[in-house]
Amino acid sequence: MEKKFLSTGEINKKYDISLKTLRYYDQIGLLQPEKRNDQTGYRYYNADEISKLFAIKYFQDSHVSLEKIKSFFNAEDLPEIVAFFDDVITEKEEIIREELFAEENLIAWKNLVKEGLNYLKQKKIPFEIKKMRELKTMSKCTSVNDEGGDENRSLRSDANAAKLKLYGPLYLEYEDLNRIFSGEKQLIFMHMEINPRCSPEISTTTLGGYSVASAIHIGSHREIKDTYRKLRSWTEQHQLKLKGTAIERMVIDIQTIKDERFHVTEVMLPLAGV
Repeated sequence: MEKKFLSTGEINKKYDISLKTLRYYDQIGLLQPEKRNDQTGYRYYNADEISKLFAIKYFQDSHVSLEKIKSFFNAEDLPEIVAFFDDVITEKEEIIREELFAEENLIAWKNLVKEGLNYLKQKKIPFEIKKMRELKTMSKCTSVNDEGGDENRSLRSDANAAKLKLYGPLYLEYEDLNRIFSGEKQLIFMHMEINPRCSPEISTTTLGGYSVASAIHIGSHREIKDTYRKLRSWTEQHQLKLKGTAIERMVIDIQTIKDERFHVTEVMLPLAGV
């Protein structure tokens, strides 16, 4: 039986595939015609080659690269085809995983902005005792508080190197509350939470899991000592014993908006024996 061939023009009309696309497929070796007319430049495809078009379209609808599709057509047996699908699916799962991490990052940041906006709308925000959620974090020690600038970026860089995903606010943990008031240098631990779906292969830090006295500071970080003083005075009035450390949670900071009038920081003083 004589083979039936379709020209590039006929394929274009019948299957809505552009001539440019067919030429490119030919150029990269993905779909090559069985016959060519050197005088006219026309290409002619047999039924087997045309059937490949449906597979190519199927894979492209699934966002499989042309290079990967080529490897499918080069497979010589069924186990090799199964291995091809395993490879593509694993690649897709990683892409989905990365997209999910990205979405969670955006949601976490959006929620912080909404939380801060809610605080900014309130005329008076009362002090309170609350249980700080236990966080598994990646931390970095510094003696300078730069409000999440270069050190924050360095923390994220370290996390990327360790293949960890960080999300949520930056936490600053001060080892000595009294030095905040005196202005003396002290160690400050910068923390960011590790996405709970990560499986860290490096040692991590735990922050929280205990009760704290909490206050919300609105405005420039340079004026935060006043909030510390008021919160410490409040704990003394309520006869609360402090551990002597302090934690700040950056709700809205310079990473979100430059105008310091809209900066929101939660100040937390860990309580002893609670």
